Amino acid sequence: MLYYFFRIQFLVIVIFLISCSKQEQQTEKVSAGNNFLWTEQISLDKIPSFSIKGSLNGKEFKAEYINMEFWRGTNDYVLYFGSKKPSQKCGYPGEDESAFRLIRKSSEFKTGTIVKDTFDKNVEGIIADFHYYLGKDNTQNTGAQWNCALEITEINEQTVKGRIALCFKDDAKSWLAGTFESIRCYY
Repeated sequence: MLYYFFRIQFLVIVIFLISCSKQEQQTEKVSAGNNFLWTEQISLDKIPSFSIKGSLNGKEFKAEYINMEFWRGTNDYVLYFGSKKPSQKCGYPGEDESAFRLIRKSSEFKTGTIVKDTFDKNVEGIIADFHYYLGKDNTQNTGAQWNCALEITEINEQTVKGRIALCFKDDAKSWLAGTFESIRCYY
């Protein structure tokens, strides 16, 4: 009888350990989706599931204003992630803001993916940069090498939805990552 008692206890302990192991694995997957680290090599699977945020010139960056701009004169499209909301829907936010930009020259962004997996790789017609405010009449523009994984999941006349991971090879290792919904602006 004692033999069966120990055998049942052993089975209970084994089941308990297996269930703990599965919970730890699930926790690791969740936390991996809630973190992002600057990286020299990017891919779509590195895009986190949280709302867009980042680090710009060594400081926390919150995207308060996101738009996709269409410039009629040049036919350029710009995905703009700014730190300040303008007073008007598609207005100028002011000189004291910081922003990341992804520009598609003479062509539009469409639903689908764009991956520039390393800093050295070139993607024809796409430029990325960022700027940050240093004080009155002093904004620093940076066009450092960059990598990017972008997935646009939906585009309509009013909004654009997608997700992005964008890293710059600047001294502060600036980055922008997460899911976003932007308004559309036509200039």
